[in-house]
Amino acid sequence: MNIQPQRNNHYSYPDIFQEVLSDEINIYNQAYLELDRPLTVMSHPFHKKTTKEIGVSFQLDGEIKGDIYCFLDMYDKNISPGEINFFKSLFVESMNILVGKMLTDIEEKFHQLAKLASPQFYDLDQLLEIKVLSKESKDIALQTGYKLISLNNEFDCRILVNLKGSKK
Repeated sequence: MNIQPQRNNHYSYPDIFQEVLSDEINIYNQAYLELDRPLTVMSHPFHKKTTKEIGVSFQLDGEIKGDIYCFLDMYDKNISPGEINFFKSLFVESMNILVGKMLTDIEEKFHQLAKLASPQFYDLDQLLEIKVLSKESKDIALQTGYKLISLNNEFDCRILVNLKGSKK
């Protein structure tokens, strides 16, 4: 006999994502992510990736559809040429762990499944087109911030979540 879990449809996306935000995540003892800004619902478009940010994007599919964009501010940060490739990999892996943990927690607590596509990395000189949400749609945009602490430095990270659907 196959029993399906009961769906928690009375929760909104902001409630769901707020519930699964982690205050701190240890990234293989190489770095730490610390929650820096609360989750907010965006009423205006996100500002674009700057030339001082590296970025990574993920596409969501399944019961939760949309895109997640993560940006790390490199302004006024000195990383040696020998450490830069390690640091870029660390950033991508940190965001992969953060987003993966959020989706796992959503699945366990709210029985909502999402499939996460492989991350797409964007270097300082690459543009990242953020998909614009239609004002007439029932899509929702969320934003939060983390600090990535590594290499004896703190880096500001913006996490932008564009979700398709009507779970407002």
